[in-house]
Amino acid sequence: MGFMKALINVVTGKGTEKLFDGSGALGGDYVDRQLFQQAGFTSLPREGSQAVVLKRGDNYICVATSDQPDDTPDLNNAGDVAIYASTDYIIKISVAGEIEIKGNGNSGSIVLGTGVVDKLMKDSIITKYNGHTHLDPVSGSTGVPNTLFDSTDATTQVQGS
Repeated sequence: MGFMKALINVVTGKGTEKLFDGSGALGGDYVDRQLFQQAGFTSLPREGSQAVVLKRGDNYICVATSDQPDDTPDLNNAGDVAIYASTDYIIKISVAGEIEIKGNGNSGSIVLGTGVVDKLMKDSIITKYNGHTHLDPVSGSTGVPNTLFDSTDATTQVQGS
């Protein structure tokens, strides 16, 4: 039994049926070989990603993959973790419990979806927005704004600690 380094060409399939094609660091090609990933996590490694392949007899199984260093986010402290699609789209969780979400800098590049996170954000905005008064430029009256957000979009399902 031994480990070898390989470069991924393509990954296909899902779950335990995920297969990769690649080329070995010392020569040789891998075609339709099984790719395993950590439980609770799945990805489709890009072409050129590095792989660790376990060989036992004629069986070759990819047990780990890694992007090129320029494609991975910087982590500053031992214990920091990140989920990323590229250096443009990153979710970092620091060992101190801070969460950073980074998009590519363009407006609308981060989409929260329509689930609980989206509703939690709307809840926060509604609370801040409705918690102050302002002067209406047309009527001259002062009051709490109530026309921009629909409070039924808000949720209290997720709470921080």
